[in-house]
Amino acid sequence: MILVRDLDKLKNDSKEFRIWIEEIQKLNDTLEQYLFDKRKKWNDAIDPLLKQLKTKSQDEIIELQALALSYRQQLSDEISTYLNKLSKEMISLKKAEADRFMFYSTGFGIKTNTGEKKILFDAELAELERNKEILQTHIEFVRDCRTTCDNVSWALKNKIQLMGILDNAL
Repeated sequence: MILVRDLDKLKNDSKEFRIWIEEIQKLNDTLEQYLFDKRKKWNDAIDPLLKQLKTKSQDEIIELQALALSYRQQLSDEISTYLNKLSKEMISLKKAEADRFMFYSTGFGIKTNTGEKKILFDAELAELERNKEILQTHIEFVRDCRTTCDNVSWALKNKIQLMGILDNAL
């Protein structure tokens, strides 16, 4: 993650700033791969739940309910973790935007209007924005996984009720 203390490098238009942006790009690439692996892990964990919905064994149904509930809790925890990281990244991005705006207002050799300044620092801070978007995409995926676990639990509950009705009818 990008550290707020690193934002001091944004206060001028130096080679150090460019190197810092390249480091952020590498960190983003690493983060993207890490979160891709996490998504694969969750897909591999949740897919069997969906396949096992066909089961007729009440013991397996109870085990599936417990597993879906356990996954749901883990997913909720992961959402919370990444929302906290996203919040910190948003602070870094806002500070970086303010610092670059100040640079283009006071230290840039060419007079620019507000729109031009925004275009300039948006281009420079694209990797910080990318970091935010990577986290948002992962949070959305994890929320969808949690919804899938909720749907599995709901389907299993209905299956148990249907099995009870069928048992009483016979």
